[in-house]
Amino acid sequence: NESIRTILSGKNVIISAPTGSGKTEAFVIPIIQKILKNYSKGVFALLTYPLRALADDQASKINDLIEKCGLQDHISIFTIHGGTSDQEYRKKIIEKSKDKCVLLATNFDFINWHLTIQDKIWKQLFKDVKIIVMDEAHSYSSFHGSNVYQTIKRMKKYMRRDIQFIGSSATLDNAKEFFSEMFDLPIDSIEYIKSLHSKKRDMHRLFIMPRKFGQRTTMEKLAAVCFRNRKTQLVFSNTHNDTEFLATNVEDDNKNVKIEVHRGGLKSSIRKEHETMMKFGELDILSCTPTLELGIDIGHVDVAISAFKNEYDSFIQRIGRAGRKGQKSYAICVFDPEDASCHYYSRNIDKYIGQKHDIEISKDNKIISERHAKAEQIEEKAAQTSEKKQFWEDASSINLRGTSGEVIISQNNKQLGTRDVPVGYYQLHQKSIYHYNKRVYEVDSIIKTKNGARAFVNPSNEKYKRTQPMVLQKLTNEEEINRKIILWKTNGQVNDDDIFSVRYGMIEIDRTVIGYYKGDFNKPIETFEAFKGEDDPSWKNFNWKSRHMAVGIELPGSFISNQSQHDGNNQNKMDPSIHTVIHVLVNAAKIITKAESMDIEAYNEGGMIYLYDNTAEGVNGCSKMIYDNFEEVLEICRDLLTKCDCDKPNDADWGGCPKCTYITGFCETKNKQLS
Repeated sequence: NESIRTILSGKNVIISAPTGSGKTEAFVIPIIQKILKNYSKGVFALLTYPLRALADDQASKINDLIEKCGLQDHISIFTIHGGTSDQEYRKKIIEKSKDKCVLLATNFDFINWHLTIQDKIWKQLFKDVKIIVMDEAHSYSSFHGSNVYQTIKRMKKYMRRDIQFIGSSATLDNAKEFFSEMFDLPIDSIEYIKSLHSKKRDMHRLFIMPRKFGQRTTMEKLAAVCFRNRKTQLVFSNTHNDTEFLATNVEDDNKNVKIEVHRGGLKSSIRKEHETMMKFGELDILSCTPTLELGIDIGHVDVAISAFKNEYDSFIQRIGRAGRKGQKSYAICVFDPEDASCHYYSRNIDKYIGQKHDIEISKDNKIISERHAKAEQIEEKAAQTSEKKQFWEDASSINLRGTSGEVIISQNNKQLGTRDVPVGYYQLHQKSIYHYNKRVYEVDSIIKTKNGARAFVNPSNEKYKRTQPMVLQKLTNEEEINRKIILWKTNGQVNDDDIFSVRYGMIEIDRTVIGYYKGDFNKPIETFEAFKGEDDPSWKNFNWKSRHMAVGIELPGSFISNQSQHDGNNQNKMDPSIHTVIHVLVNAAKIITKAESMDIEAYNEGGMIYLYDNTAEGVNGCSKMIYDNFEEVLEICRDLLTKCDCDKPNDADWGGCPKCTYITGFCETKNKQLS
């Protein structure tokens, strides 16, 4: 009721309510009421969602509400996004908007593309809307949130001044501040409405630290137990590969089990098919990535099994799919016994459960700002001509998801799937193994394009194999933005060698894939065979450059007095103690930033350790958080090392400890040669 009254008054509103408590109705009902009070033809509201599938799902739900109210002759809702490529369908929306009032379910990626080329869809459907709704607002974090902020800023230059903004979030502790920053609104112009009620669920939450098996194997065994007990399941992995590997193993080990895969990079038609199968009870298990974290209706689920995520809110989003019909349900978080952050949180479970979910919008990130300044220049040119095709490629290059392009995967000249850059460069190098919807392929070749690359694959019979690239890295440029001095205390004293600097800025890295490792995906990487490109006459190195926001840590003199010169190209030449310091810093940084294993990478050269944002265009906000909270990072480092019960021998060839010095991202020495 409060939401309805406030939205009807015309105020900007952010609604916070638990999953399944009626957030959609809280903003749709007053929007419909506003339409009926001042009926006009055209697009009345944009309902924006972070995922295409969620837009489709929610549009169907809203359409049911419109029909139950008997308003279908006056109001229509359509979905329009990159997945709705039918030109006739888009023409139909434009024509309908001339005859009746229309609601559009879309995403900011699609809006940004048409804003950039200034075409009919932007001018006739988007430009004159009266309300913009941002649903699942908590998902606009990191580089995605910063890109969306810049897009909204560009949109507002063309739109009506009295536009009303509505937000909806399940879990956001700084909702009002976030909304103010995202839309550049005075904070006192926003009403914050928080629901104190939610559906009661008979849910049992379990946190498991495996002792005998690894994380994925434990998840597979749990899935098998639940299958034997006839429990419908969602099993969330953190990577595309783990999603595929888990589905393959569970299918092989459990007779008659019905399991499918749902992840990014699969064709939308395949994902939709698997969603429908799950919704109608045709699957026992859906092996998925975060593509199903948000509120897509996939029907009855008894059990949600999730690989550990550093951000507790992601776990809450995942388990929100289970027990919606009031049945007894189970939410299981499986820790990784070879991840230091898992051991840290297993010792401090209250800290994990008590995490605050605050999102900050980085408005002045140089890389993102440059990208949108370029988009504004394209807009100005596009507005002057009716020939829009010349701007398509440039518009496609301005990606809001933190990727500077994608690798298009083709078999027999037909597109099979896609993989975002830079992950696609690492995983789709020549002769790599690629798993797609429980099928296996080998990459024959990969060719760079302006906005990514094209990888050409052939079927492979190496069902249980995976590959890992050998990559040479070289720092080619550094641009400093800020710097501060740190005092390192040894036994309570500060020596001259213990005064060092930490700086924040931008680095450029040149990378070359020079070979790969191959082995059984159920075995540790130490068992993999090495294949060097220099030994294969048909091998072609794959090279690319990228820029990254980074924090540079100048090692105190006491750390590097015995370090041999490191050339930046061969991690095996690194001093074992420096190698260990890097690992522990990465692990501590993951905890502070709530990042996952590949979000933060490290580079070491000449007494400097660089921790950088490891996404395309090098922007995810982690390095800025590390810089701003560096003293806290050091305290977490101390905690990881001093509270670990491992045996730490004074041996340069020591294999390291899974509880404190392993890293879950790829290490060239495979977590060996640590001090």
